[in-house]
Amino acid sequence: MKYILRNKLRLIPMALTAFLLTLSLTACGNASGGAGSAEPEGAAEEYSKTVYAMDIPIDLKAWGKQAREAVEEAGQELQRIDSLLSVTNAESQIGQLNARTGSTISGETLDVVQDSVRLSELTGGAFNITIYPVVRAWGFTTGGEYRVPSDAEITELLTHVGMDKFTLSESGNDSAEVVFSDEKTMLDTGAITKGYASDRVYEIFDSHGIDSALCSLGGNIITKGKKTDGSQWRVGITDPFNPDDYCIAVAVEDKFLVTSGGYERYFNADDGIRYIHIMDPETGRPVDNDLESVTIISDHGAEADALSTALFVKGRDAAIDFWKNCTELEFDMILIDDDGTMYVTEGIADSSTATGNYPVKIIH
Repeated sequence: MKYILRNKLRLIPMALTAFLLTLSLTACGNASGGAGSAEPEGAAEEYSKTVYAMDIPIDLKAWGKQAREAVEEAGQELQRIDSLLSVTNAESQIGQLNARTGSTISGETLDVVQDSVRLSELTGGAFNITIYPVVRAWGFTTGGEYRVPSDAEITELLTHVGMDKFTLSESGNDSAEVVFSDEKTMLDTGAITKGYASDRVYEIFDSHGIDSALCSLGGNIITKGKKTDGSQWRVGITDPFNPDDYCIAVAVEDKFLVTSGGYERYFNADDGIRYIHIMDPETGRPVDNDLESVTIISDHGAEADALSTALFVKGRDAAIDFWKNCTELEFDMILIDDDGTMYVTEGIADSSTATGNYPVKIIH
């Protein structure tokens, strides 16, 4: 591995405010630029709205003649996708599969599951949509009823985990049958659903001629085009040691940025250990390695979403090796390890600006 330590970090305390504002999407729900607006004549119409889907508030903001139509359609699409893929909704296609009340999935759900299979193979199983029985046992999908399963329970649950425990049989009417070889195996596409939904939002904006948009789906950010002043979006990456602040910012356009980190969801058990929500499919336990957060920057939302989880599971050195050797996927990344060092891939090194005092190493 070849790391180059960047000794001179560009500190930008004044510009940091702009980065924070970039992510503070106003949930106004109506268009600006009407009567009494200070915007110049001919300025792009702005429209923003917050919708609730996938158990999080989602902020959508767009500029353009059809900004209102684009945002409204995107909001409806997000809620439709949630109703299709939510693991906690018994009526969703994923919920019906897990309850064995249905075995047929639509072509759209098939696409998501097939993409999950592909990304699982590419990441050596670090991304695994059959981990749901384990996640549920720890209480991360049961409304905060957290618990630490016994070693025996985890061992038993892991016997039902594996991408080889189900098969897909496509039919001729844009649907497929899912057949489980293990009656207790369950699917959870949650680690790729927001990414898939992000891709759909981008497509909707494209169909409405939107050249400038910024959306936040939790740890998933969509940037469409550039800002209305012609500059790139500058997206702040959360400081995992101080989640109310940012530690590095990236200038991007037409990119998806997805961050996974142990600071997002966790619980402190009676044994004094903090357990995070990201599970290692091999151990059946929350990930406990040398990484605090992983940010993926990609042209594809679904891939970015899955990779942020998979590379967090892999740990720092294995994640770096994966980036160096994976020829099937093109992406950049920012890793922050447990001593605060930030590892930035060379493709975004020049467009990244440290906003604190953490050391930065460029990965070549």
